[in-house]
Amino acid sequence: MTVLGKCLVLANLALSVMLAATALGLYANRIDWTNSKATGDGSSGLLTQRSDRIKQLSDALALALLRYEDARTKLLSVEDYRGKTIAYYGNQFDQILTKADSAHPIHQIIGNGLVPASNPAGGPLVSRDKIVNLLQEQKNKIARLNEELDKLVKEDIQVTKELADDRGLRQQVMDQQAEQDRLDQAIEQLKPRLINSIVEVDLLLQRQQDLLSREEELKKAKVARAEP
Repeated sequence: MTVLGKCLVLANLALSVMLAATALGLYANRIDWTNSKATGDGSSGLLTQRSDRIKQLSDALALALLRYEDARTKLLSVEDYRGKTIAYYGNQFDQILTKADSAHPIHQIIGNGLVPASNPAGGPLVSRDKIVNLLQEQKNKIARLNEELDKLVKEDIQVTKELADDRGLRQQVMDQQAEQDRLDQAIEQLKPRLINSIVEVDLLLQRQQDLLSREEELKKAKVARAEP
């Protein structure tokens, strides 16, 4: 026998041993495709395992379907409520932005009812646009007052300049005051003369009255002598 023949025989022997070991392993660890039940330490057949799995999944599917139907019913109810609340709060949002006025003020939810919202500034709480308009009116009013204030400040500056001028109002007032003081002094100086004049007039009037009385007496005496 040649060397090649010996090698081929050894190769055939090795291959046979390998195939025999593979066949033995497959036999010892074969897959049980039947629906046999588990016995002792052995496991059940693959068909039984798949059937049990299908049953478990079927039960879970039935429970999931029940939950799905219940959730779907609740979802439809919630979606219907959601649509109504969207419309309601959309209207409330429009009310807050543009529509609310003193007759229909903004409301807030307290408990299960609506009450007028509190306004820190007092009175009913109106819409944002009306508040913006009121704010703009106040700004315009403030601007007008600022213009009037600037005008008054300019007038005050002009008056101050006139008062500070040499022949301005202040100097004129001072001149008038000096003239008034001079007149008061002249009046004080004339008061004694005035009193003397009054006394002299009184004396003259008294003298005149005495003369008139004397004249009347003389007339009466003359008439008395003229009678028989």
